Amino acid sequence: SVEPHAGWLAPVERVIRTFSAIASTLVLLLMLATASIAILSARAALNVHRDSIDVLHLIGATDGQIAHLFQQRILRDAALGAGIGTALAIILLGLIGWQMAQVESGLASSGFNWSMLLLIFLPLLVVALCVWTARLSILSALKKPL
Repeated sequence: SVEPHAGWLAPVERVIRTFSAIASTLVLLLMLATASIAILSARAALNVHRDSIDVLHLIGATDGQIAHLFQQRILRDAALGAGIGTALAIILLGLIGWQMAQVESGLASSGFNWSMLLLIFLPLLVVALCVWTARLSILSALKKPL
């Protein structure tokens, strides 16, 4: 007799989709937190260097030039954090892949998944988000009198 397994696997598929939705929501929340941290970091650095910024303005520096200086520092910090996070993620995904390879059923695939390719671009997106939000925050703050 042939027994369709679709009915048995439907609950498993729903759980997997739920976990996927939760993971996507967590990534979005982490991106929001990252942008908030970049803004707070940029504003704090701006307040610390208030006197230096006044001197730079007096000698003719534009807001864009000053924002670029802060942007470079935030780029270095964000790239370092993204690099460490990427290294840890590669180790974790390697361990998960190793465990999935041990499963001999057809339920888990141990091969390459194209959606994992998107994970490569996530650290680059986070760094770009940090730099962009920091620049906008600094330019916005520089328009107001310090």
